[in-house]
Amino acid sequence: MEHDIRLKIIDLNLGFKILKKFEDNWIYIKMVSHTSKNSSNCAYFKFKLKDFMLLDDDIFFYGNEDEDRLYLNKSGIVQTECSPEEDEILFKIASSDGVIEVFIKKYLPILNVRLDELTNPNKNIIITEGQTDWKHLKYALKKLNENGMFESLDIEFFEPDKKTQMGNDKLKKIRDYHALLENEYCKIFIFDRDADDINSEFGDAEVLYHGNNVYSMLLPVPEHRKDTPNISIEHYYFDKDLFREDSNGRRLYMVKEFDKITKKHLLIPNLYALKINKESSYIGILDYKIMKYEEQEVDLSKVAKDGQNIALSKSNFIKHIENEEFKGVNVAAFSSVFTMIEDILQDYLQNKAGEIEISKGAYLKKYPTGLSTLSLFAEAPKELLTLYKGTNLVTVGPVVLENHNKLILEIEALINEEWHQIIQFPLDITPYLVDFIMKKNKNRFNRIEFHLFSPDREISSSREILKDDISGTILLRALNQTSSG
Repeated sequence: MEHDIRLKIIDLNLGFKILKKFEDNWIYIKMVSHTSKNSSNCAYFKFKLKDFMLLDDDIFFYGNEDEDRLYLNKSGIVQTECSPEEDEILFKIASSDGVIEVFIKKYLPILNVRLDELTNPNKNIIITEGQTDWKHLKYALKKLNENGMFESLDIEFFEPDKKTQMGNDKLKKIRDYHALLENEYCKIFIFDRDADDINSEFGDAEVLYHGNNVYSMLLPVPEHRKDTPNISIEHYYFDKDLFREDSNGRRLYMVKEFDKITKKHLLIPNLYALKINKESSYIGILDYKIMKYEEQEVDLSKVAKDGQNIALSKSNFIKHIENEEFKGVNVAAFSSVFTMIEDILQDYLQNKAGEIEISKGAYLKKYPTGLSTLSLFAEAPKELLTLYKGTNLVTVGPVVLENHNKLILEIEALINEEWHQIIQFPLDITPYLVDFIMKKNKNRFNRIEFHLFSPDREISSSREILKDDISGTILLRALNQTSSG
């Protein structure tokens, strides 16, 4: 069988390993069906991949929304291909009428979509300075998770593109803007310690609360940097990792390696740091304009013109860590960051404005607009939840148990052309619930959101239920029948 000239044929299991790395990334999917009649049909869609799962016969791709999903039959795959950069996978699947090609590629959405992720996140979100700070944190969290640490940390990272400049001043403005808005989820803005104005704002504090579930924090100082606390994200690595050379002999440098007046390296001859001056921070990271000039030259303009830049950029430094060209990098010091994030999230959960638990697993939140949301949380078996995520046909029937003063929501889904009961969710009939149902009867945008998750928390589903115009009437009728009886 021929293969795409851009791609190379690989083993199917290797393809699965590559796809696992696509989790938490946006993916672009193109499906091309080549029929025996020499005609082709195409379909295109994209979403942010939350879970990639392998079962005995099927492959499942899930996004944040229930409609964000793709199922493939594993046994039908006859050829697997990938790009040299391992950012695209092609599955060729045999069908009764020809061959189906499924292209799955890492994708970066347009700026408006990414900014919407920041404004309306589906999870607690971390926003950092710079182009690479979030990449260091995301990689460190992944490695710490592999060692059984911070596995329940429920966060996502805002991922700006290369054109989006996120210096501390801009980050502060974005933070202050979002603090004016109502935020359902926690937003944590993380600042480096290398700017005096930011350090002054925090004073002796490491965390500030700005209202509306918006927090900011300074990077906690790791033990090995206690003597030099004005750190940026790269200082979490120990020097033996921070100063690693890549295959081209490039590495990061620190200001302390150079004489600030002559700009010469203190140990390596004919090496100059052209961007430092007397005000440069002693531990400032240098990733450009480190010039090698073979002659003993004091004319720095000539060094700048004819010298060879041998610095490793910050973006390439984290890239070498991610692709493990730099193997065995120690990320233990990042634990202090995630411990502080855990503390912030605990504070956020304890102080959710306007949210009260009205029954076990049921939380009522009132908004300044006068509308309310009733959020229901429950567990379901992994196998059943997987099937439930694959259908949009769901019914909810309210039943009242008078003797127990309970309203039971019986939730069923059409799976494989049969109706299956997913769960019976009990709600205590309290004044809070009655008031909510009466409001929903007047305005259906008082919403009921149903959140299901597997016992191991690997699979989850969130969808609105009872969202049509008559749902409030149906609920109110069930309660009225009880009171009249």
